[in-house]
Amino acid sequence: MAVTRAEVVHGGFVAWLAFVALLEITLVAAFLVATVVTPHSDFSSLGFLPAALLYGAVFGGGVSLVVELIGLPVAWLVARGMAGVRSIRAHVAVYAALGAGVGLAVTGVFAFLSGSASIWWSPFPPLAVALSAASVVFGWWRASRAARWALAART
Repeated sequence: MAVTRAEVVHGGFVAWLAFVALLEITLVAAFLVATVVTPHSDFSSLGFLPAALLYGAVFGGGVSLVVELIGLPVAWLVARGMAGVRSIRAHVAVYAALGAGVGLAVTGVFAFLSGSASIWWSPFPPLAVALSAASVVFGWWRASRAARWALAART
């Protein structure tokens, strides 16, 4: 499972796109649930959905792009460390853990910068962890196709 820098950059870009897409899907789902649960509330109106999607794409996409650029050297080190590991499950577990760590780190930075420790008791941390973990695994999966095919051909 040798890796090149181009594959790591490709995986990071795919992970970023996946995160933004999952974020937007999560926002749509949250608005739909809020509309069903409290149909007469002003804040559950689907009229706010376009603004929320724009806010999510601009700010969520922007923050996640910065996180990706900062995290690429870490991803490179992880990829190099995992180069001799043949187990696909081990790769999935390691990259899921990397993504979960990113989600927790971003939540921690947000809590620190906003001065709001109460964020830890909201749905935000589990969502950030889940979306980040899924995105990083998907990025690895897309970027490692050639290596996985070569590994499969040898077995």
